[in-house]
Amino acid sequence: MSVRNTDLLEGEINTIDGVATLTDDPSVGQLFVEFPFSGGFGGVGAGEDKPNYNVVATDYKNYAVVYTCEYFGPELKFEFSWILARKPQIPSSFLKELKQWLQVVNINAKRYMPTVQTNCPRVAS
Repeated sequence: MSVRNTDLLEGEINTIDGVATLTDDPSVGQLFVEFPFSGGFGGVGAGEDKPNYNVVATDYKNYAVVYTCEYFGPELKFEFSWILARKPQIPSSFLKELKQWLQVVNINAKRYMPTVQTNCPRVAS
């Protein structure tokens, strides 16, 4: 499936298109995601056979939480996670509960930063 990441930086819209491939068992919610020139960040393009996007929570209609981590040697670990939503705003009460659950499963949701969605131009898919 295709993946499109878009951001707005200093008034300029930037997009990058990638490809996501399900693992052999699609019921586990793991994908290999690659973007051009990224080497797959530990996934397919890097010559490894482990997924680099792990869906840890979703309701299949409104949101998903994606998590990945990568070790670079014995002492350096990078962790990333995103709350992906189909609408620009997530109800604050739901977001609070979701972040509490993420803390329980050992994902540091205290460090999440909201993406400002006001006056944001939409990019056609």
